[in-house]
Amino acid sequence: KTSGISVVVFGWWGCTDRQLQRVEEMYRTIGINSVVSISCPWGCVGEEGAREHVKLFLDKVRALKGKLVAHTFSNGGMWLQQAILAEADLCRRFCGFIFDSTPGLLTFATLSGVMATIPGVKKGMVCVAPLLAFCLYKVAKIVAEKTSGRPLVQLGLICALCFMLLRNPFNDRYQRSVRDAPDRGPELYLYSKEDRLVSWKNVEDVAEFRAKAGIVTNKYCFVGSPHIAHLKTFPDAYAKQVSAFLEKQIG
Repeated sequence: KTSGISVVVFGWWGCTDRQLQRVEEMYRTIGINSVVSISCPWGCVGEEGAREHVKLFLDKVRALKGKLVAHTFSNGGMWLQQAILAEADLCRRFCGFIFDSTPGLLTFATLSGVMATIPGVKKGMVCVAPLLAFCLYKVAKIVAEKTSGRPLVQLGLICALCFMLLRNPFNDRYQRSVRDAPDRGPELYLYSKEDRLVSWKNVEDVAEFRAKAGIVTNKYCFVGSPHIAHLKTFPDAYAKQVSAFLEKQIG
């Protein structure tokens, strides 16, 4: 049963209140009407921005009754979640966590993908691309000079450099914030292999780590849905997973 459960929805970076209405409607279909949704506008950047933004919602969250469950979308939602959990009185009330398309590692490749979704930025990135290409060219030229006469070595070094720049994570704080957290209650991970911003392997690694640590962990991999679009693509299956998790693990 879900009668004594309230939900706090932490939206993805760039989402609006209107976009989060789909999540609220899903909860109404499974019998939960006590929901507070926290949007994450483009201007809300990083932990400091999140702390300032969530101040607008603290009274609403504190007014919720019963058990609290966090439903977090993408790494942007993790900013908001961490800001709320920093409030000691609220942190103690959360007894379940749902992660949608998060937590993931931040790489140059994923960062560029996120930036491309920001209105007006995509065209700007097209202008920056030649500069990045020029920088790579200069690095490749230096490598060629240092390894003159060894074409295979040159090719290998250049390929390794490009791979490191695009795939090597330079920020894993989202994963660490979940992986290293104490036992706060059961967790549900919703993700897909078609997600181009957050790797399914990253999500599964965290889920498996938490399970080995003794945390009650549930996970579901959707097939065919992109980043943060699992509910939109598979509304019935999504609601079924969330409802089953809340009834069996929280209710």
